[in-house]
Amino acid sequence: MDKVTAKEMNINAGGYSFLCIFGEHINGGFLAIPNWNVCVELGNKNDMAYNSDKIYKAIQDIKEFNGYYEKIADILANEIKKEGY
Repeated sequence: MDKVTAKEMNINAGGYSFLCIFGEHINGGFLAIPNWNVCVELGNKNDMAYNSDKIYKAIQDIKEFNGYYEKIADILANEIKKEGY
C-alpha cells in the first residue's frame, strides 16, 4: 500500500476562513475544504498556475465569494505551495 500524506491548516483569503486539508495520494495532490464542501485534485505542489486554476474551478459556483474567486484560489494555492505536501 502506498503512503498518503495530509496536512491541515486554516487559511484566510478574501475575507473568508478556509479549513484546508491537503496532501498527496497515489495519483497526485488533493485539497479538501470541508467548511465549504470543496474537494479538488491538485498537481505538483509547486505548479501554482495549475493548482490555482483547479481551485478556481472548484469554488467558482460559491455565490458568497462574489467575484473574489481568482484571488481566493491564488492565495490558497500559494499557501499550499509554501507549506508543501
